[in-house]
Amino acid sequence: MGSKDEVLCLSTTNTVKYAKSVEAADLRCERIFPLLDEKVMRLSDQIAQDVCENMGILSRFIVELDALCYIEDNILSQNFSLSDELLRKDEVLGGLLFDLRLLQESAAYA
Repeated sequence: MGSKDEVLCLSTTNTVKYAKSVEAADLRCERIFPLLDEKVMRLSDQIAQDVCENMGILSRFIVELDALCYIEDNILSQNFSLSDELLRKDEVLGGLLFDLRLLQESAAYA
């Protein structure tokens, strides 16, 4: 009978040790989880602030990009207009040079 009592005593001792280990782990979890929750909340708040800040920056960037696109369109339009005007003036100049040559030739024969 002594051996059964020893096994039972050892088993009880081990069960008590395991129970104490579980209680210690539970206490640690009770301390750690609130700290983790607090850190998660702080990080979430920081991420939300960063997102808001980045949205503001992105919004300003889009406004500036739209303004640059508008300026680009105006410059391209002016460039085409000036190019057309330059071609027209080049044709007029060619005609004037032709007229000038004709006048020089007629002056030379007269």
